[in-house]
Amino acid sequence: MNKFLFFLIITYLQFFVFNSSFAQTKYLIKTENADCSNPIELKDTLFGPTNAPDGYGKINEFNAPKEDLYSFEKEHNTVWYKFTIKQNGILTFDIFPISPKDDYDFLLFKYTDKNFCDSIKNGKVKPIRSNISRNNKQINSKTGLSNDATEDFVHSGYGNPYSKALTVKKGEIYYLVLDNVYANGMGHTLNIHLKVTSPTIKKKPVDKNVVVKKDTVKVIPKKDIGKAAIRIVLLDSLTNESINGDIELVNITKQKYKTPEISRKDTSVLNGKIIAGQKFLLTVVSKGYLPYCTQIITKKTDTLIVFNVNLQKVEAGIQYNAENILFYGNETKLLPISFVALNNLINFLKENPTVKLQVQGHVNSPKKYTFNIPKKIFIHRLSKKRAKLIFSFLVKNGIDKNRLSYKGMGAKRMKYPHTKKLTEMQKNRRVEIHIISE
Repeated sequence: MNKFLFFLIITYLQFFVFNSSFAQTKYLIKTENADCSNPIELKDTLFGPTNAPDGYGKINEFNAPKEDLYSFEKEHNTVWYKFTIKQNGILTFDIFPISPKDDYDFLLFKYTDKNFCDSIKNGKVKPIRSNISRNNKQINSKTGLSNDATEDFVHSGYGNPYSKALTVKKGEIYYLVLDNVYANGMGHTLNIHLKVTSPTIKKKPVDKNVVVKKDTVKVIPKKDIGKAAIRIVLLDSLTNESINGDIELVNITKQKYKTPEISRKDTSVLNGKIIAGQKFLLTVVSKGYLPYCTQIITKKTDTLIVFNVNLQKVEAGIQYNAENILFYGNETKLLPISFVALNNLINFLKENPTVKLQVQGHVNSPKKYTFNIPKKIFIHRLSKKRAKLIFSFLVKNGIDKNRLSYKGMGAKRMKYPHTKKLTEMQKNRRVEIHIISE
């Protein structure tokens, strides 16, 4: 080998070693970065290629069931990143493994307070995005957030390697944790994208079929004029996990209460269109959870309504306020709206055939009392009759009376002791459901 060629080879090797060393120093993952308390703070949108994360640090922050959407089944080889949003926009990112053999999962958290890391370890703070799907070697095992993805959370096994993009605001802080399932793996490159959203600019409508929104002109079909998109999401009130149930949305503006505007069975999400500026009654039944019934009042200016329903698990001793089962004043006659809520209660009892409950009647104590019998006796009798009416209604509609009992509570538990409005009086005239056993 001549001296000149030898010199070139040595020079190239020195250059390669120097630059490799520089890259590893610039994008170095340290052992302490495997814990939430010591994240790598990102100053740029591109980070990597890195060395491989190795181990879970001093604290094992995750240990969850296999199908958990909000945690890793086991913490293998992790690294935490921290970044602050500079402008309002749509957040996406790509994680590019150096080796397609590596399987990177991720969880994305929104920072809360100084107890943030402890809250994650204790399960009190849940991620707002996650992807724990198996690596897809056809796309070199990439993963991240994408505008094309539709799911916020992707569980383990085969699934979309990308989760849904996230709308973010200036000043928000996010923590991203990556976990490489395989030991002795290689590193990765993280590329963060932020599509900045323009401020809303008002323009004169071109005509009555044109709506101006966010500096764009969109022609709306005549059939959709005056309508709003609605999205109803069912969640466990304790874990914030997605759950399935039967959803019905009834238009109560014209007080017909019969045919649901929108309904869907055994789903975790309902998407549809409704007339903006009207009132609706939303009912949900899900096995193992208390029935849900609430009013949704929309505005004519509404274009998108997102309604998260937090369902509470059925447990003995729980009190369920059937707030939309209402009565006329001083009577046992039900307001028409009550029959939607009653049907919801019947469906709940049919869906949960082992549940036993007590119907408890309540009254609004009238300020002006004109009846011949003592007020205290009248109030007690009225509350008992109201409870018995609901008890009888349930039995007539196929519920075994051995699962039911009833009791008059008088005016001891008025929600509004000093009523000034008719709506407050109506909410005092109600029944509550006491769960005796599951």
